[in-house]
Amino acid sequence: FTFDDGTANIFPTSMFFVDHRGQKERVLSKLLCLKYDTESIKEISNKHYSIFHFKNIIDNVEYVPLINLQSLEKVNDKKYKHISVLLGQPLYTEYSLNINLFRNLVNEYNIDYYIPHPREKYIVSDVKYMNTNLIFEEYIINLLQEYEKVTVYTIYSSAVFSLLAISNVEVRCIRVNDFSEEQKIMEKYNIPFMSDLIC
Repeated sequence: FTFDDGTANIFPTSMFFVDHRGQKERVLSKLLCLKYDTESIKEISNKHYSIFHFKNIIDNVEYVPLINLQSLEKVNDKKYKHISVLLGQPLYTEYSLNINLFRNLVNEYNIDYYIPHPREKYIVSDVKYMNTNLIFEEYIINLLQEYEKVTVYTIYSSAVFSLLAISNVEVRCIRVNDFSEEQKIMEKYNIPFMSDLIC
């Protein structure tokens, strides 16, 4: 039995779909008498458990939801209608480029809160932060206890893929010129983009 190891399970160019090992790695595996590699593990896996509603590394997949959607829908006394968050990413090596981009996006799209990426070493000034010790998905699920709808904005973060099956979470991408190649994966999974405004 196998389970997801992140979005490598659904990206068709990842190491789980395509053998990226070089000749040296293959020879070393044989010399060490390694019995298993990615292909052999996929062949003997009876079932694969996934949090993604997409084609996965093997055919026999059972979807495991992050939350019990029925129990969430039963929460009728939600305090608020809607909240919007922007998921941060350290996209540029130069901190000021990240700071300016995300500050501008928060203002342009009137986004309520900014959720920083754990690797960020800078502060985006003049925006409201959502600081939490929870992982991103857990935090969004907690917001659904209070809000009827959560809109998540991203440039191209794969963290949003696990939220796509949740009806009261709306995921939106914002086009950014410098990352058009990376954003193609979002189009492939039919994640809607904001207007054709390119930052």
